[in-house]
Amino acid sequence: MAFLSLILFGFFSLGACLDNPTTFLKRYGYLQSGYNDNNSLTSAIKKMQKFGNLPETGVLDKQTLKLMSTPRCGVSDHNYLGYSSSKWSKNVLTYKIINHTPDLGPAETARIIQEAFNKWSQVTPLIFTRGYGATDMTVDFGNLRHSSCGYDFDGPGGVLAHAFFPTDGRTHFDEDEHFTDKTTAGTNLLWVAAHEFGHALGLEHSTVQGSLMYPYYQGYKEPFVLHQNDISRIQQLYGGSGGATVPPTPITTLSPGACTNFYGDSHCDSIKYGCAWDHWKDYMRTNCYKTCFCKV
Repeated sequence: MAFLSLILFGFFSLGACLDNPTTFLKRYGYLQSGYNDNNSLTSAIKKMQKFGNLPETGVLDKQTLKLMSTPRCGVSDHNYLGYSSSKWSKNVLTYKIINHTPDLGPAETARIIQEAFNKWSQVTPLIFTRGYGATDMTVDFGNLRHSSCGYDFDGPGGVLAHAFFPTDGRTHFDEDEHFTDKTTAGTNLLWVAAHEFGHALGLEHSTVQGSLMYPYYQGYKEPFVLHQNDISRIQQLYGGSGGATVPPTPITTLSPGACTNFYGDSHCDSIKYGCAWDHWKDYMRTNCYKTCFCKV
């Protein structure tokens, strides 16, 4: 009861900026449905804190609640079935802008969308071309229940956008946000679009704060350049610009005390076949390090 009281205190103290924290933890893959006991909640909070680079207290402290209330991408941080298990099999991809945001108009929306794709094409062999008929990828702005999508938006703040892993191709932006360009006011469309296109190309979220694929909105910054973490991960999927093969990021040898499974031994052992799959390496390194990489 004391733990539940703490949850409710956090909810009411942050008001409409944050759903019930248990809803947040379930939505982003930290807490499985039906596991609402204190031990499960404490464990889920620690996982969320670890992913967000916060002290792992297991308590909904001020820092944790603040991060939970930060606008972010709607893609799960730990989706057991939704982490990238595929990539595009070709390097020339087409996209269609179904509609635009009235905040910026059709011409500016189109320019920013192309610039967001260019962030990825500058470091890979990928080429993105706008089309108007059948295309590989689509860009759509909508609010609340939108585009026959099974994942509703939530109004201003909260979820900014979401995208689907290859080869689905869909990227949706929450039109209840105020999208802007080259200003600290509102929500920077270039940052959100480039992040979502990372998912559409096969990238999961990153735990590296400052990387584009970090799940929480980090605001408008100039110059906008990809973090080395983003570059390394996308090049592991598609190679470098000019088609160069990029070696995977070296695995750091950890001390025995750090040789743990983020999601627990039982879960990691059940998917240990993923240790041998290149497109699962990032997921397994983050969540099942002990099972795949530790010599015990």
